[in-house]
Amino acid sequence: ETSGGPAGALVSGLAGLAREADPAHIELLANGRPQRKLAIYAASAGFDLVEELDYLCARTIETNVFFNPRFLAPAMPRLEDREVRLAVIRDGDEYRNRLRLLVPFSVERPATPLGVRVMRTWSSPFGPIGTPLVDRDDPVGVIEDFFAMLSRPHLKLPKVFVLPDIRLDGPVASLLATVAETRGLTLVTTGKAERPMLESEIDGDEYLKASLRSHHYREFRRLKRRLADLGRL
Repeated sequence: ETSGGPAGALVSGLAGLAREADPAHIELLANGRPQRKLAIYAASAGFDLVEELDYLCARTIETNVFFNPRFLAPAMPRLEDREVRLAVIRDGDEYRNRLRLLVPFSVERPATPLGVRVMRTWSSPFGPIGTPLVDRDDPVGVIEDFFAMLSRPHLKLPKVFVLPDIRLDGPVASLLATVAETRGLTLVTTGKAERPMLESEIDGDEYLKASLRSHHYREFRRLKRRLADLGRL
């Protein structure tokens, strides 16, 4: 049943809470846009979603290399002690659908007695970017529907959503500001900091050739060949 009906949302199964690949919750939303479904998976499902996430990575409005499934799936269980889940939104039905959003997140309890629980997108010292992957097709609608479904009372999710380590001048931050303004949501920016970033339109080999001395470049090539001897790169 969709949320457009009188009975509201559909919740299906609790498997994801037990660290299996099946969704913990499935939420359907029907409005003027294409029907969208929010699914919350255990982190281990990242291996099963690689193909879909690869496609989303190629279409996202702002890249996040640390949410690429080739890094995300093996890294999360090794870099994070907290329980991290994967929230995804799909358009379509069970026969034909497409991934529109990926948000790895954890639910964190307050460190102080008077604090509030928060949902926090995943970020770590080894992957210090918490920018979610948002498809470039109707990104505003995707984010609006995401927060609309998260706010459903029966899910009992925190009312505070934290996105650490995102670019304040990036497309996702601008998108969040737009949605917060149109929806009347409170948006607070904390912990501002500056750090260098790499932005290049050339491929990796060309960038290294232009940036490194020739003997350093040859040494990296040699190390890559030695690493390839141990397995497929």
